[in-house]
Amino acid sequence: MDVDPQAAAVQAARQSLQTLLTAGQSPGVQYLFMHGQQAWLSFQAGLADPGTGQVLQASHRFNLHSATQLWTAAAVLRCVQTGLLALDEPLQAYLPGHAELGTATVRQALLHTAGFANPNPLAWIHLGRDSFDPYKVAQALLDEHGRPVRSPGGAYRYSNIGPLWLGQVLRAVTRQSLPDYLQAQGLLGGEAHAGGHLSFERPDPPQHARGTLPRWGWLNPVLAWMLDRDRFVAGVSGAWVRLEHHQADAQACNGLIGNAAGVAASLQGLLGRHGLASSGCLSGLFDSVPMVGPARGLGGFTGWLEGQHWCGHAGGGVGHYGEWRVYPRLQAVSVLLLNRAGLRDEGLLTRIDKPLVAALGRQLAQG
Repeated sequence: MDVDPQAAAVQAARQSLQTLLTAGQSPGVQYLFMHGQQAWLSFQAGLADPGTGQVLQASHRFNLHSATQLWTAAAVLRCVQTGLLALDEPLQAYLPGHAELGTATVRQALLHTAGFANPNPLAWIHLGRDSFDPYKVAQALLDEHGRPVRSPGGAYRYSNIGPLWLGQVLRAVTRQSLPDYLQAQGLLGGEAHAGGHLSFERPDPPQHARGTLPRWGWLNPVLAWMLDRDRFVAGVSGAWVRLEHHQADAQACNGLIGNAAGVAASLQGLLGRHGLASSGCLSGLFDSVPMVGPARGLGGFTGWLEGQHWCGHAGGGVGHYGEWRVYPRLQAVSVLLLNRAGLRDEGLLTRIDKPLVAALGRQLAQG
């Protein structure tokens, strides 16, 4: 009996996702792999809240943390398209009065070569029920951490400060907040897929996956050094420390909230933006840029999987972790979201996407 290659690939990816649950790597898992508008695999399983036993649904939302930086980059490139910004202009050309920025440019801030330090952002959060002023919070963080510590244009050094400065630049040239500008330009598009969500809105508890961290991991005792446990810890359930619903302070580098459907729909929308993100465009979001250090482009890190170029980014904090990838030649995107802490790029999509990318590549090659 002939085996359907697509069905076999979906089954292999599904098994990898199920392993994340059985191995105790997260209370819940949400994943979506889309080719164009077709969902090859939509997976959601486990718990949205291990304390209440609430089952994770496709509609549940997660904090996206550093995965947000793609949308800041998209806003920058849209401003380049419309003549409001130039990639090789110094940041201070758009922010008079900030001579401390020196010669660091817009492009260098996108590529993490502007010379900024990378202070630990894990404590840059507030409870979802608290009000806050994103502009004032960003300015306070930049007053403390915003001065370059190395010569701009040197070696790659990842930093959340570059995107945070870009958020201030965007506000200056567009006269809008980053959320308002992205929405006005149609660069979020999270509602384009049924049930999709992607926004900077505060967490909606009934729709938000409860953030957790491993009870017996090293981060649990360290948490007391970064946050007020009495305010941020909601309780303990089994292997997980449950956190109160919270939101990231620094919008331009880690503020988005969404679900897999919303992120995937937005990624597909960005793929279709002519001259902004199309593969082969010199200023494209998803193309590799020649540079020393890890392979990356203006919108994220880049690489190859099963002969297919990809661009992607991870994002993690004390309660959530996620990864997105775009495969431009395949017109495919993938999104993985977990409601447990993550502090580094774990590259989980390399294993999960592999059979799907291989099967889709063969299918398109055969016409």
